[in-house]
Amino acid sequence: MADSLIRPRVTTSSHPVPPRLGPYELIQLLATGGMAEVYLARRAGPHGFQKLVAVKRILPTMAEDEEFI
Repeated sequence: MADSLIRPRVTTSSHPVPPRLGPYELIQLLATGGMAEVYLARRAGPHGFQKLVAVKRILPTMAEDEEFI
């Protein structure tokens, strides 16, 4: 059902992106802002259960800023 809406991973990020963040498989970059990127991601569960979620990743430059964190 939702798999038909998912395209292969596409990123225009200038920052390296891991294929996974914790239990989430990053599928597609949705948006980039000044502080973070938002990805369509999938979390797999038991018995073939899958859930699509949005994952927000802080940009590395912001993660180094102690005032931001």
